Amino acid sequence: MCNFWSCIVLKDKTVISEIGIDNHHELVEMFNLEDSSDIRSQLKFAKVEIVPPENDPFKPISEWKFEVDERVKPEWFSPAHEDVCWIRLKEVLKEVLITEDVAELTGRKGLFLKDCVVGKLTNSVVQKMFNSSVVQNMSDSSVVQNMSDSSVVKRMSGSSVVQEMFDSSVVQNMFDSSVVQRMYGSSVVQRMYGSSVVQRMYGSSVVQNMFDSSVVQNMFDSSVVKRMSGSSVVQEMFDSSVVQNMFDSSVVQKMFNSSVVQEMFDSSVVQEMFDSSVVQDMSGSSVVVRHIGHTTIKDNAVTLTWDTGTANLTRSK
Repeated sequence: MCNFWSCIVLKDKTVISEIGIDNHHELVEMFNLEDSSDIRSQLKFAKVEIVPPENDPFKPISEWKFEVDERVKPEWFSPAHEDVCWIRLKEVLKEVLITEDVAELTGRKGLFLKDCVVGKLTNSVVQKMFNSSVVQNMSDSSVVQNMSDSSVVKRMSGSSVVQEMFDSSVVQNMFDSSVVQRMYGSSVVQRMYGSSVVQRMYGSSVVQNMFDSSVVQNMFDSSVVKRMSGSSVVQEMFDSSVVQNMFDSSVVQKMFNSSVVQEMFDSSVVQEMFDSSVVQDMSGSSVVVRHIGHTTIKDNAVTLTWDTGTANLTRSK
């Protein structure tokens, strides 16, 4: 995996790069370059990386590190070849670094946002959002690859994707088939509509509302989903994860430690509950397939408690 920023330089000092692509192999294929010799005199190009400290492209360019990413360096490579790479990098940074508020970005890629507000992101790719950057609206197939610090996406629609959320990043609304692939730290998705999906949640990440066929595939630590409706599914919940309400055919496949589902309606299913997991209300054809530890299920004012120590199921009003 190559780093930002990567390019290829030819013997005649031509620099080959593509915004949004930092993989030398992709560049070689895209521009039909021959990459078959390890003999210094026969090498036709050099693979170059100029990398910022701490992978932060907003760092002063004087602090970036230049290196030729080759087993052997071409014998023709000179300081003049390095100079043209630095010139191209400066041109690219003018295109991809966004530090001021902008009403709309359309058809852009390889972007980095810092301390700015983007009114609308359409068919564009943001590689990373820094500090308190805000995207108010993501539409069509826009992508934010990485959200860190207190970055915010206020609305996602179409097939928009946030690949990773770190720290206290927030997605306020997800519509249609929008996807958040991974959430870390205290990241929050406030509302999910349509077939929106959160694939993994780590740390204390929170999804406040899920509607229709929304899915959270994994929840770890103290993750919380406050409400699920339609055919929503949480596949795994660990530690003290909580789903407050599940409606229709919602399913939680596994709950560990002190996980809690407060209400389940219709054909909701919890397949396994371990330790002190609790389902407070079950109605319709709700099913808990397995109970371990001191699991408690409240069903129409009747409490069923399974104690593995005595292998007894206690029923009480």
